[in-house]
Amino acid sequence: MGKIIEVKSEAEYSKALAEARGQVVVEFIQKDCGFCEDEVPRINKLVEKCPESVTVIRADVDDLPQVAWDGFLGPEGGTPTLYLGTSEQLANMTPEKAKQFELDDSTALKRRLKCGRTEKPKAP
Repeated sequence: MGKIIEVKSEAEYSKALAEARGQVVVEFIQKDCGFCEDEVPRINKLVEKCPESVTVIRADVDDLPQVAWDGFLGPEGGTPTLYLGTSEQLANMTPEKAKQFELDDSTALKRRLKCGRTEKPKAP
């Protein structure tokens, strides 16, 4: 099972990102966001099925405005937004760099992580 770390400050975010190993998902949400309310349980369920090498760092954009808006989302961004990469790839992010790591939703994340999939038996 992967793990989810909810961060409330830039210091917590930096620590979580530095300590994460394997694949990292940075998930930006916002209070009173209907889409966020739909996605959060989907991400939680997906992470339960993932290998331990997946870490989700979940942050509310209101708690981390500098990291969220200046680092990832930019002025055109919105929530929920997911980014997948390694901790090294996701460090010192800019909105221009972030686009290459952005995922549309939990379905795209599931495809990229291959969580919860069962392999079909190979024909003899």
